[in-house]
Amino acid sequence: MSLVTNVKVGMITNLSDARYCAGMGVERLGVNVIAESPNYISPVQWQDIQGWINGPKTVAEVYGIKTPNQLNDIATQYNPDFLEMNLQEFHAFRNEIKSNVMLCLQVEDRNETLSEIKTDDRIDSFIVHENDLTQFSDFIEQFRIFIIPKNTKSITGLLSDYPTAGFILSGSEESKPGLKNYDELAEVLEQLEEV
Repeated sequence: MSLVTNVKVGMITNLSDARYCAGMGVERLGVNVIAESPNYISPVQWQDIQGWINGPKTVAEVYGIKTPNQLNDIATQYNPDFLEMNLQEFHAFRNEIKSNVMLCLQVEDRNETLSEIKTDDRIDSFIVHENDLTQFSDFIEQFRIFIIPKNTKSITGLLSDYPTAGFILSGSEESKPGLKNYDELAEVLEQLEEV
């Protein structure tokens, strides 16, 4: 199965989501790697999940990271293909970052000088909320963008308006181990299936 664009599903907390997404052709799976955060997945849990899937790349969601040591531990323990963070975290840990970065932009970031990060080779892509797309039109035309949609209904229109953009979706908790409702995720991924 393949999708018409790149998709990253974040907040993966269980094998059911990971296997479903891998089977649907999702390019990237995100896992919260900050121990104090909700939906945290330990390195051992993530390694167990990875043992059952093949294909998607790993995105370490590092929102809330506090120290360079944390970043080094994450790199060693999770071995991510990408780090996902906001602009302030990128600036704070710029010298320690060795992985490719998915950089989440917010409207207040427009006030900062973004020109230097546009040329940083470690920036793989920018993440923009659907509500903020007009604020970042220059990025959309020049760089790889992943859009966080407002809801599942807006996907088709966004794909039409931004044909090169990818999408950010979220996993969810299982009701019981192995028991999961995929309705919302399935609705979006089915809209993105290649015909």
